[in-house]
Amino acid sequence: MSVKIEVKQLRFSLPNLRLDKSRSSIERLTAEVREIARTAGTGSDKFQKALVTFQAALGSKGHLADALNDPIDLRALAVELNSKNAIQIVLDARLFHKIDSVRSRPGSLLVEAVYSHYLRFYDHLDDLACIERWLIRAKEARGEIDENITHILSGKGPK
Repeated sequence: MSVKIEVKQLRFSLPNLRLDKSRSSIERLTAEVREIARTAGTGSDKFQKALVTFQAALGSKGHLADALNDPIDLRALAVELNSKNAIQIVLDARLFHKIDSVRSRPGSLLVEAVYSHYLRFYDHLDDLACIERWLIRAKEARGEIDENITHILSGKGPK
């Protein structure tokens, strides 16, 4: 079945708008919004302090779980999982237990950072099953689970 609709030509005119005066203001405001978006959650002094503390913990002999005490520390972990230092981060049961004790429902930034880390360093990770279990639980808690994730995080993901 097909429907044929006949539309007559629609005529309209737009006034000649002079946006030259507003252009510089729009460009300035656009740049400000871009900067706010770029540094959202990571530009504050509190975050910078948490990041420096986490980086120091990464360089020390202690366990990274000891450096996670607040949600902002989890954000620092997420940022570092996407940095050049990521290969040094050991994801293990103790770290995930600490993450869960700080936030029962992890933020999307952290979940995606762990997932990305898992995919990038798959061949170098010590406890794949532990990471997969945590990611599945975290994605379920966030309502982001689907059959593809469960296949990828099944221990047979590369196959």
